[in-house]
Amino acid sequence: MSADIVLTEDTLRYISLFEAVTKTNVIDCMETEDKLVYVVEKGQGNTAVGKKGEHVIKLKDLTGKNIQVVEYSDDPAQFVKNVFHIYDPQKVEIEQRGNITHATVTVDPKLKGRAIGKAGKNLRIARDIVNRHHEIQRIDHPHGQGIQTSYNSSYFQLSGMRSTSNLSAVGYSSEM
Repeated sequence: MSADIVLTEDTLRYISLFEAVTKTNVIDCMETEDKLVYVVEKGQGNTAVGKKGEHVIKLKDLTGKNIQVVEYSDDPAQFVKNVFHIYDPQKVEIEQRGNITHATVTVDPKLKGRAIGKAGKNLRIARDIVNRHHEIQRIDHPHGQGIQTSYNSSYFQLSGMRSTSNLSAVGYSSEM
């Protein structure tokens, strides 16, 4: 079962501001210390980001936080790819290993450090937002410790692959 989504008054205000600026529908908003991650309805990613990222830039100025926009997908592999889109994911593989659902994301090796983040911070954020919508609770990379929730029914691995970078709106962040 996916994690419960709890929205605070502050989060509801952030959602209202986002919807007013972008004219899109927010499915979820997760607030971290320095970042707001918005999940928008399928097909609304480009509109939410705005031309040349204008909406994301405006929201960052208004909130003082980095903004990440993720387009929702019912397909867990596509949703994971959308969450990691700013790190140029090449492929996402999800397989069952015993009672664990294991997801592997292959990203551009030049962006792998950013995808992991300092002390695994970006992996934790990605794990949390994915877990709020799909049955994936563990995020890992091939040469380090994973980040997992208290229950270990799913597993997520991050690996590097040579490629070029490509940014589009299904997963956009003001941090890049």
